[in-house]
Amino acid sequence: MVTIAIVGAGLIGRFLALSLSQSHQVTLFEKGNLADACATGRIAAAMVAPTAESVVASASIVEMGHQSLTLWPQMLNALDLETRFQQTGTLILAHRQDVNDLRHFTQRVRCRHAQDIQTLHNEQIQEIEPEIPQTLAPHCS
Repeated sequence: MVTIAIVGAGLIGRFLALSLSQSHQVTLFEKGNLADACATGRIAAAMVAPTAESVVASASIVEMGHQSLTLWPQMLNALDLETRFQQTGTLILAHRQDVNDLRHFTQRVRCRHAQDIQTLHNEQIQEIEPEIPQTLAPHCS
């Protein structure tokens, strides 16, 4: 059996360790606390949003993001673990004082992906995510 050391317990480090541990001896090294609820490896997979990222990211990063949307379910299925993975879209919100930034962001996304964006109002947002406070901009995307 091969012994493998993985340095860094971010999302990919943890995924590699878990995947490789099925057939190899694996040691995972991390400078921080592996059990920390705020550790990158625990929250980094919370969102993959290539359409939203297209406003600030290069075309190659956006393309990799779109590819990862199909790869993540396949990788998770290969691990044979109970996971919570959903693809229901990205909700982009703004506080009232940031509504102009939100409008600018929305315009930039629409220029690139008109079919991929819709505008929701507070009532619709509350239906989707009831824990989000109603102090958001009245015109959220």
